[in-house]
Amino acid sequence: MSLIFLAAVLLIFYYLAILLDRKLDKNGKAPSPFKFPIIGHLHLMTKYPGESWKAFNEIQEKFGKIVELKLGVQKFLLVADLDAVKEILLTNGKKFANRPYLKSVDRLAPGIENVSHLCSWSNSYKETRQRIFFHTLTSSTSNGVRNRYYGIMARKHEYFLQSLSSGNKRELCLKDLNFLIGSVFFEHLCGKSLMNDCGSFEQFLILQYKFHENSINGSVVDLFPILGRLEIFYKNTTGSIHQLINYLEHDGGLLERRDRLSQEYPSPRGISRNQENPQELEDCFSEDLIRCHFMDPASMSWRKCVLTVLGLLLNVPNVTNITMACLGYLSLDHEVQDEIRSEIKRKIPWNDDIISPDQSMKLVHTKAAMMETLRLISSPYLPHSAIENTSLNGYRVEKGTNVLVNVQYINHSPDLWESPLEFKPSRFLIPSEDGSSVQIRKPSFFLPYSLGCRSCPGFGMFEAQAFFIVANLLRKFQLSTSYSHQEMQKRGLCNFSSMKQADFFSLNLIPLEDS
Repeated sequence: MSLIFLAAVLLIFYYLAILLDRKLDKNGKAPSPFKFPIIGHLHLMTKYPGESWKAFNEIQEKFGKIVELKLGVQKFLLVADLDAVKEILLTNGKKFANRPYLKSVDRLAPGIENVSHLCSWSNSYKETRQRIFFHTLTSSTSNGVRNRYYGIMARKHEYFLQSLSSGNKRELCLKDLNFLIGSVFFEHLCGKSLMNDCGSFEQFLILQYKFHENSINGSVVDLFPILGRLEIFYKNTTGSIHQLINYLEHDGGLLERRDRLSQEYPSPRGISRNQENPQELEDCFSEDLIRCHFMDPASMSWRKCVLTVLGLLLNVPNVTNITMACLGYLSLDHEVQDEIRSEIKRKIPWNDDIISPDQSMKLVHTKAAMMETLRLISSPYLPHSAIENTSLNGYRVEKGTNVLVNVQYINHSPDLWESPLEFKPSRFLIPSEDGSSVQIRKPSFFLPYSLGCRSCPGFGMFEAQAFFIVANLLRKFQLSTSYSHQEMQKRGLCNFSSMKQADFFSLNLIPLEDS
């Protein structure tokens, strides 16, 4: 009898919880599935371990394009409605411009949550973001800075291609690509060539992957902060950030540059760096920040200076993973490879040793392949957080609510894309007005770098780097792989969250006779 009574009580509580959820809907809140005490909706995520976006897609198929979720102690609004997404990013972007506080990241890298893309909105961040734009190949970047970046890429890519052509090795793996991309980013942002320091730089790159892996593993603490008191969640994780900072300060030359610049201040120009014309800036990024540090140490502390540089360099694994995925898709589709190569032969003089990023508008098939990779991978936006009580599409949103834009749902929607799970770069191409060629078509609902005040500030560096690699490799090599599409998917082809180098596939490079 006692078991029957207990079952009856639990059944009553279950229906009361459902009725309560329905009542909340009537009070202006977004639809929400049934949730349990303490864990909230986490039980809905267990079906897809390590692939949370599949669970989110399933939830939105059942409950709509705007859904309220409770994951542990955190409140989330999951959004895939296009009008609502543009409201979050643009129309009411300032109301959703904050970032949630992540206890796991704060523990892994104290202070990094106050810089770059991880921090909430403030005038200080706005100024730092503007400085980032001066150096990351946006419309604010001077020709001198842009040409320096192109020069670094050309020099390192030429050496990379020569090593592939002259050596016995005919295989491209993630480690090789990561070193190439990392060395370009490092020299551009820090203003220092690696010279003979390859071994320690390889360790620096490995530590970046380790930092990302630790961030993912520690995310349970963000959902249940009380677990942060247990050291088991931080065992062997805090050392990587100290090693990364130490490398930047010493091997990256930041301390040496600080000592040298300390002799120049007060600035001989006698003005704040924020008053300068962006087009006149020719310093490397780290030097620009160090000058800001001397001009206003209260808003640009030394630690913030170092962590801001590190924040951009920590994007190297992301850039590498996406670029490798693009090459992976191409290795499975020789027809698209041939289209890209044919366009290169028609539009780029064969005596040009290197195809440069400023030729990207000529090579629309290469650009379309990169866009299609971004669509398929659908790298997630960082969560936004409501600065104040507001509303979204008529639903009430409380201050502090975390807002997740479900980019994968949008980018894989059969309502928006034909055969959404297939690699079809041609979907981004349309005939020109005279019908003699094709040109890029970017749909308004394709937003790979987000929009507005929290858009990705480093997209220009990524696009230039990825284009450089894909175009120049395909000009000299045929890409192939021994893996099937299914095997490559298991090894990270479509898994943006995979941050382990061992998870990825390798590619075979077959030299072309006329290269």
